[in-house]
Amino acid sequence: MLRRVFVLLAHDPATGLATRPVGAIGLEDGRHYASLLAHVPAGEAWRERLALVDVPLAEAVEVWLDAAGGVALDLAEVPAPASPDLAGAVEIVVDELLVMAGVD
Repeated sequence: MLRRVFVLLAHDPATGLATRPVGAIGLEDGRHYASLLAHVPAGEAWRERLALVDVPLAEAVEVWLDAAGGVALDLAEVPAPASPDLAGAVEIVVDELLVMAGVD
């Protein structure tokens, strides 16, 4: 049972790079869970990207990682937080993103 959690990054106009966290996805045993920050318009690209996935999300993530030689520019794997379930782990990461962004 391997749990993987990724932070989803969007383009930041100030830097010109995908450095703006907009959400997180988690993968575990063929299941997935996604959570996007509602207040961040830059997350719309990820909403569309996730909606268009026509294979299991774990397969799509591997394709995205492989397309960049193993280092996706808009997808950053983070250590999975301790949580009894996948949704909880992803929401912990999203909560941390909200704290970093200064959103209550």
